[in-house]
Amino acid sequence: MRIDARKGIIVAASLVIVVYALYTSLGPIAVYLFSKANGISVSYKSLRVRNGNFSFRGLAAADKRTGIGIYSDEAEIKPIYRLDRLHDMGVDFCLSKVNFIKEGSGRRIGYDSLEELLAVPFESNWSYREIRGLVYFRKDDIHIDSFSAKSDEITLEVAGDINGTEISDLYIKIRFSAAVTDRIPQELSKAILEEEPDGWRSLSVRLSGNLASPSISISSKLFRLNIKTVN
Repeated sequence: MRIDARKGIIVAASLVIVVYALYTSLGPIAVYLFSKANGISVSYKSLRVRNGNFSFRGLAAADKRTGIGIYSDEAEIKPIYRLDRLHDMGVDFCLSKVNFIKEGSGRRIGYDSLEELLAVPFESNWSYREIRGLVYFRKDDIHIDSFSAKSDEITLEVAGDINGTEISDLYIKIRFSAAVTDRIPQELSKAILEEEPDGWRSLSVRLSGNLASPSISISSKLFRLNIKTVN
């Protein structure tokens, strides 16, 4: 069975790259030049820079190659400096009223396979109240200290490291409300989802190896599954 987890990884990486681009910028011109050089489309209704922090309204950012990105009504992005690691830079961001952007997302969302369940949180029809994250950068390395997205029907948590083209234990946890799990076939839900309070269920995944074709580990009370994807 081939599980394509790259959709989620590309979305998360795209968001991180956009945040980094905005953090390293000194103003609208720098945002434009950086986004153009890195193949990222960035637009916003307004930008205010105060004490080195960025406040956006109507922020949209997407990878031009994949068409994957985000739209946020409001975004607060703060730089982080680590005195113990002067070469490290980080960003602490909070995005409000967020939708993922994905070209061709008009197709029906499926719930019948593990691959489809992994892609569900990144579909553009979900509206997240808030996306928060704390991410550090050093050369080609990205450390996702925390990344969380919350909506009334789905929550998403991501943490781990991406070293160049390699993933070093990237953990993803997706929680589905009862309204969503009702759409999942019962046999699949019972096999791979863990029970959560208030009728919610969760799916926990660990990724490692090459970014283009990572190994996937999934565990539940009933079984433990390891998958090596192939390009």
